[in-house]
Amino acid sequence: MGTFEELMQLISDIPANYHEETFRMLYKYIPTLPEGEFLEFGTGLAKATCMIALCNPKLKITTFDTAIPYNYPDYNEQIKQTLEKHGITENVNHFIANSLEYETDLEFVGMNIDSGHSYELTLAELKRWMPKVKKGGIVFNDDYLDNRVKVKKELDEYLIEHESEWEVLNNGMCLVMQKV
Repeated sequence: MGTFEELMQLISDIPANYHEETFRMLYKYIPTLPEGEFLEFGTGLAKATCMIALCNPKLKITTFDTAIPYNYPDYNEQIKQTLEKHGITENVNHFIANSLEYETDLEFVGMNIDSGHSYELTLAELKRWMPKVKKGGIVFNDDYLDNRVKVKKELDEYLIEHESEWEVLNNGMCLVMQKV
């Protein structure tokens, strides 16, 4: 797998708005996940996707994004090329989709959430997707303490309502939760 610095160097060519702490949390917890399905929404240009796949090649990653603001004609092709360049196409499926409309019966060993950031959307995503996480599964929520977006309020509300189901592993810029 390599050190954190080595992995960050490998993916340094991919633009992203992620906080370094989020990448550090992915690096710390992704290798602890068992083989299984992993869901990521808010793919962006796939930097976090690459980090996740490089940290744990046993994961089968489904990642999707609405493609906004990346709604140019070759967005999907750019993601494919990024994944190919980093040698991780075998276990990653990328789609352009809305997180509230994407259908699957799968359960997940983990999720990485970095999507719309509005109160309504984030709360709807949490209610829809958190029940699909298996016991012991880990969920990463980027931008938790970022005042430019408003995800803290809805995450806090969700955790209060479901406190017996989740343990907070990291309460920083990336809120990391494990299903108990």
